[in-house]
Amino acid sequence: MVTKIIKTVLLAAIIFYIFYGFDFSKIDLSVISPKTVLLSSFVLFLGQIILSIRFMYIIDSKFLPALETIVVSNALNMILPARLGEAAKAVYLKKFYNYPYNVGISAVFIERFFDVIMLFLIIIGWIYFFVTEEYVKKSAIILFFFIILVLVFFNTGFMRSLVEKVPFEYPKIVYKNINSMFKKSPVLIFWSIVLWGSYLLSYYIFFDMLGFKEVVELFIVSTVALMIPLAPAGLGTFEGVVVFYLHKYGISKEDALLLASTYHFLLFAVDMIMFAVFLLLKDIKFSELKALK
Repeated sequence: MVTKIIKTVLLAAIIFYIFYGFDFSKIDLSVISPKTVLLSSFVLFLGQIILSIRFMYIIDSKFLPALETIVVSNALNMILPARLGEAAKAVYLKKFYNYPYNVGISAVFIERFFDVIMLFLIIIGWIYFFVTEEYVKKSAIILFFFIILVLVFFNTGFMRSLVEKVPFEYPKIVYKNINSMFKKSPVLIFWSIVLWGSYLLSYYIFFDMLGFKEVVELFIVSTVALMIPLAPAGLGTFEGVVVFYLHKYGISKEDALLLASTYHFLLFAVDMIMFAVFLLLKDIKFSELKALK
């Protein structure tokens, strides 16, 4: 109950910030270019394909099961709170492809692990190349080596011995799956770089009024905002962060909100169009997927 109240208050504060002093008559639709929208949408679509390829390698499947799982999960993430669509991956793989639940759970862990690593690497890169303070650069280098140590530590005999002491069998099975998936790290790192590169490219295309440094900075803060589970799909949180950031660089709140909401809509539209095509081609009714929640 307390958590819900806090979330509601925070979301209300963000909405208040966005619309405080907002003048609808100053909205300029010309800041949105049809060409930019189409190019960004195409890159976002490619991002989902790349995401599916990475997932295919994680679970050792053909491309189609991986694509279907990603499409269903992304669509549910858009309409369910707290990114519950992630949990649906394990259920979907079990229901339609007979994968054990522990494989799906392990796959989600691996996905999020490499995504966090990539986000940290982008932050480190941004600090190293664009921050002038030397102590901050040194901190970034230390953080980079810490990430490497985490990767190495997870696959050490000491870590395995700790897991073996857990009195429950299921965590041991999940760890063994994760450990097995970690052996594919080179290929997963490659596809993670391509994946996050596509995400960053979509920002660079869409927010073309900013320089590369500002685009990377916006990408970092808005990506973190999308992870905050105040509302499904980061609705409100994403807009608030983007409006704040763009307004800081001299873009009016009206134009900033138009840009933020349009890009957020593109994220939603790409996922939901792919989901609609999936339902049509797979000949599955949405009601059949309710059990995945």
